[in-house]
Amino acid sequence: MHRLALTAALLMPMVIDGALITEAATEQPQVPDTQGKNSEIEELVANELERLELEAHAAVKAGLLKKATKLAEQILALEEKSFGPNHPYTANTINYLSFLYYELGDYEKSESLNLRSLDIREEVLGLEHPDTATSIYDLAYLYVNTGKLAKAEPLLRRALVIREKVLGLDHLDTGRSLYGLAKLYEGRGLYSKAESLYLRALSIEEKNMGAKNVWPHTLQSLADCYIELGFYEKAESLSLRALANAKDKFGEEHQFIALVLSSLAEVYDNQGLYGKAGLFHIHALTMAEKVLGPRHLSVGGYLSSLASHYMNRGFYLNAEPLYWRALAIAEQILGPESRPYGTSLNKLAMLYNDQGLYSKAGPLVRRGRDIELMRIQRESPYLALSERLPFLQSLGAAHEFTFSGASRGSSGAK
Repeated sequence: MHRLALTAALLMPMVIDGALITEAATEQPQVPDTQGKNSEIEELVANELERLELEAHAAVKAGLLKKATKLAEQILALEEKSFGPNHPYTANTINYLSFLYYELGDYEKSESLNLRSLDIREEVLGLEHPDTATSIYDLAYLYVNTGKLAKAEPLLRRALVIREKVLGLDHLDTGRSLYGLAKLYEGRGLYSKAESLYLRALSIEEKNMGAKNVWPHTLQSLADCYIELGFYEKAESLSLRALANAKDKFGEEHQFIALVLSSLAEVYDNQGLYGKAGLFHIHALTMAEKVLGPRHLSVGGYLSSLASHYMNRGFYLNAEPLYWRALAIAEQILGPESRPYGTSLNKLAMLYNDQGLYSKAGPLVRRGRDIELMRIQRESPYLALSERLPFLQSLGAAHEFTFSGASRGSSGAK
């Protein structure tokens, strides 16, 4: 296998919450010359690296991310010993390890590795190298998916500027950067702005890959945008197209398949097709638990979606334990100050409020209010005035409930 073809062969498009978080490096290092004084030792190292890379590739394809991570750690140790801690090969593997730890839900480890990879690439390759842009983009996407939008935006813009300048306006990596910015705008409730960037990214992919081979992630993200805009038929059509593409690329069971199923469930909920929606919610959750394990952050999202489906139909006993599980997962992985944790608190409060259990709802309302206030204070100063209202609206009904309930006194909603 080509020296660190790991970056291209292993970095199959994987997603959390619809986000493509790691990309193949635009330029990859060449196989070290094994001629000369240490050629025999270098050949042994190259053979061992190739063996480990092949095993890691097989582990990723089989969904064995923990095994792939251990193999990538071995690759990194061997590269650091053979080439040094600041070599481009080493940076490639560090970047890949960051991806694996993200997939495993260890976001602190993922961030520290991504920062290390970025430092190496800036120093060794330069500030405007395509691989440097990849590290910048990957770090930004980590921040997008963990709700740190203010940190993410300047990085996404920096990666886009590099790619447009070095690679061109129609390069696939430029399209990825447009996709990343669209995700950021979507997270802020700027859905029309996000839509235009998703469409630009999709156009670049169709131009480079053909309409049948575009990334299913782009299709699905655009579908999610249309759900928020209320264009349910458009959303369903794109999701079904994404589902077909994803099955061709990943097979019948994959975390991205679960994501698309959950999105289709939301479409059907909004169209009043509750029986069909329930089946899709359950299918998405079951698949995610099988592929990712029962305590992955994405599983928490599917638990919450199924709980909301039950709550909106008045099945409170079905919804309550699902919300509590989602809350526990968010607290364990992201902490009690995170947006997913606050969202789960608010939904539980709404559940109890709808049942008239105000003494249970009140403490949850107040805690959710504090978390929302922190997020507003952290994010809104970085927004243009015209973007602040859509950002607040993007927080949804739970946000409105939190503040209206908290304002009614110590008992919460009454």
